[in-house]
Amino acid sequence: MIYKANIRKISSQLILIEDKIFYIDDENNFCIDGEIFLKGNYSISYSIKNKIALLDENNFKTILINAINNKIENLDYVLILLNHTNGIFLSNENNKWNIIRVIKKNSEIINNKFDLNLINKILDNNTFLSTKENNLSCHQLENAEELWKLDVSKLGEYLHLKGTEHEELRAGTVHEIYNYKTVLVALLRNDTIVGIDSATGDVLWQKPLFLFISRPVQLNDKLYHIVTGVDVKNMLQVYDLATGKLEREIEITHPVLKENTFFTKRFINDTYIALTATKTGEILVINHKTAIVEDYAKLPNLKEKIPIDNIPQVHQNKVYQLDGEGTLYIFEKEE
Repeated sequence: MIYKANIRKISSQLILIEDKIFYIDDENNFCIDGEIFLKGNYSISYSIKNKIALLDENNFKTILINAINNKIENLDYVLILLNHTNGIFLSNENNKWNIIRVIKKNSEIINNKFDLNLINKILDNNTFLSTKENNLSCHQLENAEELWKLDVSKLGEYLHLKGTEHEELRAGTVHEIYNYKTVLVALLRNDTIVGIDSATGDVLWQKPLFLFISRPVQLNDKLYHIVTGVDVKNMLQVYDLATGKLEREIEITHPVLKENTFFTKRFINDTYIALTATKTGEILVINHKTAIVEDYAKLPNLKEKIPIDNIPQVHQNKVYQLDGEGTLYIFEKEE
């Protein structure tokens, strides 16, 4: 059974937590399950576990929402990044914007000079990562002191691009960063994944992925990658983040993978990995333990290409997909 949920016109900011749908509507109100919860001018800054951070665009402050009980916490800061114990925020003091750290509501200024746009990720309770041009660097959280810097521009150049028409793109730039314990994994623009020691910045290993359209996704200590395309064998590959070792490679046989090249980023949970063809709106839900396509759905009357960040979401017996026009489709298994 398929049904279409016309939950107003929503933006691409869609979060699903515990069977509740959180989103920003076309008038910038914050909504929960089809009802306006906060009326105003909001955007979703960040979410982790059961916390959602909203940016109040009018007052330039952050509101934290507890997704379980809908409790609101108003902060006099603007959220930049968040992990389980720390947040990096902006604070306006005497008309000067500072980066501050917040730990259990206690705050301190950590730096007022570092370029906010270069902060990529809080790594742990003490450090954060930054990307600038071809460099990946690690910094102390308390004072932004640089601990190490890695030039990724030459990494992967010996791989699959050399001698092709795309050789000029072989210079690496950081596209995505994954981490597990002491190992960072950087996905470079040339579709190379590189394992990096988070303490020293030393390169531990590097591996090629499929050319230009890689969208790997992390689950615990593994990186899952689906090879898609017309002229290639469609595969599910599973890499160990610590070693870069290809642990499993299983062929996936489905016409959607064979007939499409461009897909959204991947959704993953303990059982399934899901992706959507951006041009045709066809959704595949794949059991990543068996590489078997267990569910298939297609958005009807798709008029606009689906953005790659509109990731399908699988929860219990439902699949959620947001199209390119701001309409949410919910597909439910027939019992």
